[in-house]
Amino acid sequence: MIRGKLTDLLNVSRSAVSQWESVEGSSPSTQHLLQIASLLKVSFE
Repeated sequence: MIRGKLTDLLNVSRSAVSQWESVEGSSPSTQHLLQIASLLKVSFE
């Protein structure tokens, strides 16, 4: 999924997604993980 589209769908900034992708960055919240799983049609436990 394209980062820009993900930021629009989750209503977060591009820098937030960059942080999630970075080894030293922050992790997405549980709510965002649930939203990402739903968008990708995968389960999240």
